[in-house]
Amino acid sequence: MKLNGVAYGNSPFGDPYFAELRLLEVKELAKQIREMPDGEKLLDRIESTWLCAPKVFRYLEKLILEIGSIGLENIPNSDVSILQCEDTYPDIASYKRLYSLFMSSLTAWLEGNREALSELGDITPVKHWLVRVLRHKLQLYEKYNNFGKLIGVRPSDKSGAKTI
Repeated sequence: MKLNGVAYGNSPFGDPYFAELRLLEVKELAKQIREMPDGEKLLDRIESTWLCAPKVFRYLEKLILEIGSIGLENIPNSDVSILQCEDTYPDIASYKRLYSLFMSSLTAWLEGNREALSELGDITPVKHWLVRVLRHKLQLYEKYNNFGKLIGVRPSDKSGAKTI
């Protein structure tokens, strides 16, 4: 990727991952932030913003409040929503219900109930094996990889009202 005629990114792959951090304007802003009290920590949080994260808007909202409260005596409550981004939160209860229903449907289909997942059609040896592997993999993720936080088995933090 080229910005202002200068090549940035993860060559030879052309990935512009964090290429903006090399821009002179961004370097100057980063320098100014570092000079502030706790500036290095703030800069780390700013640069840790991952736009694909499940709660990215809430994360940005907290950063906006933090930056806006610099120099103020009364710091605003960070639980107050200024971006009205509650609908971007996953509804953990819905995820949990959907996941439980999906897992029980997989089990019922594996036990011969073709209607439990009619989308799969007739039960064949290959389909049976693939569904069994899928169910097993989901169970392993749930058990060992904090996958439960994503699907609501072990929910943490806040959840919103947005349906699946």
